[in-house]
Amino acid sequence: MAEEIISLARKLDECVSRMGCSSVHTLQMAVQLLTKGKVRLEYRASHERLQLLKSSARLARRDAIAVVEKYLATKCQRFPVDPFNEPTRAIILEPKSVLPA
Repeated sequence: MAEEIISLARKLDECVSRMGCSSVHTLQMAVQLLTKGKVRLEYRASHERLQLLKSSARLARRDAIAVVEKYLATKCQRFPVDPFNEPTRAIILEPKSVLPA
């Protein structure tokens, strides 16, 4: 798979549309990416690895949670809730190594 550069906002929008606004997986994925510098996502039929472009962009956990929650609070009204749509199963894996500061 080719490497692609995307914004965190775009990735959050993808996760929200796939798993819903209240998904703990969306928050967990973004917080791990922002604090550790990388994350691996495993879905039922695929997987992907995300990494920050600059390790210096990492945040403290408290700051990462605040940033993600603020973004989700302002954007989640755009995504309609479908009560008949089964949520996607996602597993967030800790990276084997953390990017150097």
